[in-house]
Amino acid sequence: MAFAGLVCVALVGCSARDPLGARITAETPIGLQMWMTRAPSRLSPEQVGDLKEAMQELRFKIMSEGKVSGSEPVEVALCGEIDGRTVREVMVEGFGRQADRLSYERKALAVSARENARIAVRPGDTASAEYLDRVRGGVSKRLQDAIEAESRAKRILAGYSQQND
Repeated sequence: MAFAGLVCVALVGCSARDPLGARITAETPIGLQMWMTRAPSRLSPEQVGDLKEAMQELRFKIMSEGKVSGSEPVEVALCGEIDGRTVREVMVEGFGRQADRLSYERKALAVSARENARIAVRPGDTASAEYLDRVRGGVSKRLQDAIEAESRAKRILAGYSQQND
């Protein structure tokens, strides 16, 4: 009976750690690449995809700040931002930034759609009317896409944020 108790304690003690609590090793771009090659053994395929997407959003942030340019300096800056942070922290920051960026884009497209709706063409000017319809349709499609993308980013962000509680 004592042996069974020890087995139970050993199994509980060896239970898997939260993979999102793993610290990212990214002292250099090559170090990050090596860490990412081992990520599938720790993270689900969905989590690996989400991590890559979150890191891409952080690259966008680095580029938009204009402090560095070029792929190699951006990768070095990314490593400086994520080295030693947990997977969860990177996911939350990346998807938070993505949700903010998409919210801004959605708002700008909504303004454009409202302004386009106010434009009128001269009666009988079918070429202008057709062009305006194409523009309105394009803006409407981009607006719908932005709404869906923002909703997705917020949903993913909420999932990783809730797991942090």
